[in-house]
Amino acid sequence: MNQYTDRIVQAQERMHAEGVAAMLLAPTEQMRYLIGWRTEAHERLLALFLPMEGQPTLITPSLNAAQARTNPAGITSILEWRDSPGWMEVVASLLKEWRINGRTFAIDDQLPACHLLAIQHMAPYARYISAGDIMNAMRAEKSEEELHILSQSAAITDAVYQESLNHLKAGMTELDLQEIITHLYGKHGVKPAFCIVCFGKNSAEPHHEPDETPLHQGDIVLMDIGCMYQGYGSDITRMVSFGESNDERRDMYRLVRQAHQAAFDIVKPGLACEEVDTAARRVIENAGLGDHFFHRTGHGIGLSVHEMPYMVEGNKQKLKVGMCFSIEPGVYFDGRWGIRIENIVAVGEEGGRYLNAIPPEELLFSHS
Repeated sequence: MNQYTDRIVQAQERMHAEGVAAMLLAPTEQMRYLIGWRTEAHERLLALFLPMEGQPTLITPSLNAAQARTNPAGITSILEWRDSPGWMEVVASLLKEWRINGRTFAIDDQLPACHLLAIQHMAPYARYISAGDIMNAMRAEKSEEELHILSQSAAITDAVYQESLNHLKAGMTELDLQEIITHLYGKHGVKPAFCIVCFGKNSAEPHHEPDETPLHQGDIVLMDIGCMYQGYGSDITRMVSFGESNDERRDMYRLVRQAHQAAFDIVKPGLACEEVDTAARRVIENAGLGDHFFHRTGHGIGLSVHEMPYMVEGNKQKLKVGMCFSIEPGVYFDGRWGIRIENIVAVGEEGGRYLNAIPPEELLFSHS
């Protein structure tokens, strides 16, 4: 039994426990997790149909049929459809065969609305729920193999960050540094999944889009970068000062670092996700700066850079061994600068462990 066969069995066991007759997954990371394959179908329907019992079926445009037959899960039930007459007759026949009407049908959260509406017309009396309730719980707990790949992805991003520091120079733009980081990732055989570069006051925008802003002496430099390695993500945020910084920014960096450490220190199996957020937030609120920390403390990571579990107030979900997520508290002063420190943490039997290098205790500075 390969890992994908095992995952299919696990999914069907969860479906049985929850009374879900069938699940339909779009070509998303949900599908890739379950069968090891997905491809872009654009406006065409490509889907995995998984009944509570029995073998899964891939529904695919004829354009993608040859690719579908190579799926690592070894699924051999593949229903092809052509642009004329389209996919609806094929799917209607399948829904009728498995008697979906009147039963619970789990649908991928990212299935296009046009496809879902057509399916609902075919089975108007089915009870439609989110497939994420089943799939997210499975994906959240990483296997040892997944943890190993995530660690390798993290190591690449750590290396790219360190290498990027050698390229900082006065007058370069955020786009220049973004291009350099992309090139450095290429030297490691991967592409960036994202690359946020902020100079000076732009560091106060958590999701700033890099632009032509030039780098000046004394500027804060924020890099929020990550890649996909063997299908698994990495994600760090690091801060440096280009040239000597001042006491205010050094003190603020220490505060955020303390918040990061407070959250990391309490990580353990059984802890509610919201408690990780509370631990980081309490440090910043006690300093009177709660209003300047206005996003969640972290997000899960795996096949997607952002996935469950989320470290946010109100999330009572319990941490389990194998879960991986970011810890990334920050404070932002609009029009001036911002500080964020982010690492990926894996939950072990005894507590948390970093997949990345330990964040610096002090705000580092760099000269051209």
